[in-house]
Amino acid sequence: NNRGVSFHRMGNSLQALADYNRAIAIDSAYALAYLNRGVAIYYNQDVAEASETDIRRALKDFDKALSIEPTMSLAYRNRGVCYRILEDYDRALIDINLALGIDREDYQNYLQRGRTYFDKEDHARAIDDFMKVLQLAPLQPSAYIEMGNAKSRLGYHQDAIESHLKAAAINEAYEGLAYYNVAC
Repeated sequence: NNRGVSFHRMGNSLQALADYNRAIAIDSAYALAYLNRGVAIYYNQDVAEASETDIRRALKDFDKALSIEPTMSLAYRNRGVCYRILEDYDRALIDINLALGIDREDYQNYLQRGRTYFDKEDHARAIDDFMKVLQLAPLQPSAYIEMGNAKSRLGYHQDAIESHLKAAAINEAYEGLAYYNVAC
């Protein structure tokens, strides 16, 4: 499992999946291996491009992880992300809220809930969650980008521009995206 995590971080999803499969073959009650395999199935392919079949395979792994370890916050959050990708926003929110019930200090839970609210076009709630991300992780550029997008949708264009520029100031890797959003 740990070697699979290393391969995953290096971008070698095929080897990571092989290692997670091996970990599960050795111990079919190892919840973390199911969680990691589920993430590798949908995340390593670039979430925007993952097929519905892959998303549903990942959901099964998150279900299995949760059947073994029902308090695994990461499994709830990742299952919620899969539901969001499938545009089942109500189920996504249920799972992400369960993750938040377990771990209120993990800013990623708020980030994913904010993204789900944004996709549901509940931009005010999305902004609230992105603000919570920034309380927990003040230098998180993706929260500024996401918040800028939500503010723009609500018509707060100057605030949106400031959010995008803040993301670019924090991490120059976000400059292209920030300036693109400002131009739009």
